[in-house]
Amino acid sequence: MERFLDHPESGMFRGPYLRIRTPFHKAAAGWEKYLEWDPGFTPYRHQANR
Repeated sequence: MERFLDHPESGMFRGPYLRIRTPFHKAAAGWEKYLEWDPGFTPYRHQANR
Protein backbone atom coordinates (compact mmCIF):
# COMPACT_ATOMS: atom_id res chain seq x y z
CA MET A 1 0.00 0.00 0.00
CA GLU A 2 2.82 2.37 0.84
CA ARG A 3 4.50 1.80 -2.55
CA PHE A 4 1.15 2.39 -4.26
CA LEU A 5 0.55 5.71 -2.50
CA ASP A 6 4.13 7.03 -2.56
CA HIS A 7 5.13 5.99 -6.10
CA PRO A 8 6.95 9.03 -7.60
CA GLU A 9 5.00 9.01 -10.88
CA SER A 10 1.63 7.39 -10.21
CA GLY A 11 1.28 7.77 -6.46
CA MET A 12 -1.14 9.99 -4.63
CA PHE A 13 1.44 11.89 -2.60
CA ARG A 14 4.16 13.99 -4.20
CA GLY A 15 6.31 15.51 -1.51
CA PRO A 16 4.14 17.65 0.76
CA TYR A 17 1.39 17.77 -1.88
CA LEU A 18 -1.61 15.57 -2.52
CA ARG A 19 -2.38 14.82 -6.19
CA ILE A 20 -6.03 14.14 -6.81
CA ARG A 21 -6.94 12.64 -10.15
CA THR A 22 -10.33 13.43 -11.58
CA PRO A 23 -12.31 11.06 -13.79
CA PHE A 24 -12.82 13.82 -16.37
CA HIS A 25 -11.44 13.85 -19.92
CA LYS A 26 -10.74 16.85 -22.16
CA ALA A 27 -13.28 17.56 -24.89
CA ALA A 28 -12.52 16.25 -28.36
CA ALA A 29 -11.37 18.58 -31.11
CA GLY A 30 -14.19 20.52 -32.73
CA TRP A 31 -15.97 21.51 -29.52
CA GLU A 32 -15.32 25.19 -30.42
CA LYS A 33 -17.90 25.17 -33.22
CA TYR A 34 -20.70 25.14 -30.64
CA LEU A 35 -19.64 28.42 -29.03
CA GLU A 36 -19.65 31.97 -30.31
CA TRP A 37 -16.78 32.89 -27.97
CA ASP A 38 -13.51 31.38 -26.76
CA PRO A 39 -13.53 30.53 -23.05
CA GLY A 40 -9.71 30.56 -23.01
CA PHE A 41 -9.34 26.91 -22.00
CA THR A 42 -10.25 23.47 -23.28
CA PRO A 43 -13.32 22.29 -21.37
CA TYR A 44 -13.85 18.79 -20.13
CA ARG A 45 -16.01 16.46 -22.22
CA HIS A 46 -19.04 16.77 -19.91
CA GLN A 47 -18.84 20.57 -20.09
CA ALA A 48 -18.66 20.65 -23.89
CA ASN A 49 -21.70 18.38 -24.18
CA ARG A 50 -23.99 20.93 -22.54
